[in-house]
Amino acid sequence: MCGKIKNGNKMLSFKGEYAVSKQHEPKVKSLYKALKLLDYFDEDHKELGVTELAEMSGIIKSSVHNILQTFECCGFVTQNYDNNKYRIGSASLELFGKYRSSHNIDFRVSECLQEIRNKHHVNVYLGMRKDFEVIFICAEVETKNNGNLHKIGAKTPLHCIGLGKILLGYAEVDVREAFYKTSLEKFTACTICDQEVLRKEVEESVYQGFSKSNSEYIVGMHNIAVPIIIGYEPIKYALGVSSPKSFSDYDTKEILSDLRDKSKIIASLIAEK
Repeated sequence: MCGKIKNGNKMLSFKGEYAVSKQHEPKVKSLYKALKLLDYFDEDHKELGVTELAEMSGIIKSSVHNILQTFECCGFVTQNYDNNKYRIGSASLELFGKYRSSHNIDFRVSECLQEIRNKHHVNVYLGMRKDFEVIFICAEVETKNNGNLHKIGAKTPLHCIGLGKILLGYAEVDVREAFYKTSLEKFTACTICDQEVLRKEVEESVYQGFSKSNSEYIVGMHNIAVPIIIGYEPIKYALGVSSPKSFSDYDTKEILSDLRDKSKIIASLIAEK
């Protein structure tokens, strides 16, 4: 989907699954395109060749080759010389470690997640919104029947899990409205793909201060999530749990109490300078 939509005094540009306000458009577009190549490496594409990346990105093969050679020099990718394909390198992990350190996402955050996991026997996640996705930056799991969400750096669209819905609800108006204009991918029979139905549920989540989802991303997986509020800053983090067991009203009340308590602690840790 491509196009533009006017929102207030901002013009949003649409391309694919993302919307970017003019004020956030890349200044160095060649660098932007090069860095976006790293996004194509994921659980289903652990190794990719030059031809594959060229086809996926629309960048000519010679440019993709030069970019990958440069990334390899920096350690962001490594080449498998048996098949000449590339995979993510250790420098990417080091960079993520620096991100966590600079945002004070350390062992104290992990301990908060562990306490919830051990008390309620659920999977616990800390996620942040980037564009129209949730990125999982910390996880403590009770069971791994949750797809790849226990893996650091895993991503999901906003509309299909509790973390995403609450982050969508607290996103900037232009981002939220832009998301409602996209085509919503269906993962299960329960995934909400009607934009207006999603809008009403997200609004209700904001009103209640938490969001839920049931079998909307993975069949049989139930989620509860709360926002992490850091002063007057825009809300970009959320804390949530998932379980193969549905949550009773009592479970929901107890889990929400602990999520809100821990979200305040995590907020104070992230806010540390």
